[in-house]
Amino acid sequence: MIPEIGVRCTKFLRSFRETSLQPVGHFGYIYMRRRGHCAHTRRNELRYGKNDGYTGKSRMPEPVDPETANRQNVSMTMNRSNNATKYALLGLMLTAGTAAADVTTTFNNGTEGWSISGRDTIDATGGNPGANMHGLLFDVFGADVRNNTNTDFLGDLTRYGSSIELSIDVQTSSIQFDNREVYREFIVELRDYDNDNGFAYTSVWFSLGTISQEDSGDWTTFSVVIDDTFADALPVGWGGFGDETDLGEPILPDDRTFASVLSSVDELAFTTFVPGFFFGFTNFDIQVDNISIRTVPAPSALALLGFGGIVATRRRR
Repeated sequence: MIPEIGVRCTKFLRSFRETSLQPVGHFGYIYMRRRGHCAHTRRNELRYGKNDGYTGKSRMPEPVDPETANRQNVSMTMNRSNNATKYALLGLMLTAGTAAADVTTTFNNGTEGWSISGRDTIDATGGNPGANMHGLLFDVFGADVRNNTNTDFLGDLTRYGSSIELSIDVQTSSIQFDNREVYREFIVELRDYDNDNGFAYTSVWFSLGTISQEDSGDWTTFSVVIDDTFADALPVGWGGFGDETDLGEPILPDDRTFASVLSSVDELAFTTFVPGFFFGFTNFDIQVDNISIRTVPAPSALALLGFGGIVATRRRR
């Protein structure tokens, strides 16, 4: 299967497949809470003696020499320092817990603002699971799964925390150009319609991989984790739109940053319209489900607190 967008696109997709920028899969975070020892209990044992069961009586500890006492004091100081660090990190995590609640559109309750290039047909069955949005597009340049009305997916996305995940499930029955099955690059794009450079909007975007009858004929989850929503520079793998170089390459305007776009999103899209490319008339038969945005726990904080690690998978059903 080949795209019809010329040498430039062919080279881009070839380089994409030959690099580490492979389709990003569904990320799941698994963590376990490990109970810590209370320094206060240890301190009381040393100071007042260890309690004997339920008698309420205490026995005084055996006298210790100065060297042993010094070692105990050092140990208590280290325990207090370690616990202070843990409590501080836990406080940061609890603060992060005040971020906006995760949201997912399953289409069981209607469109919730989503459409596929303006079409909003919902199939009651055949989703992943249940209801899903079904797009049948004929003689169009691309498929644009977008939302510009549901405030859960718009506005200041940093309210979800410093690290977030954007995700969508896709099933591709057919993408045809010139009566041939072809593939299309699939990106997530965050659009801000504030632009002073003569472009329709300013955006940041990331390539999730490709969709086609072969690549995503079964339900496939595409997602990306934004590690730092407050970053000024574009993260690795991200592109910008809203201005261009002397050679016509799309770039982020000089007066905009990655964080400034994320803080003022007017439209969220999962789309085949890659900035800087043009396309021929194409027919699409695709379904989408489980479009979500969620807060991602900070891995470093979890590790320092003794929590478990991160497991990333690309779900396929």
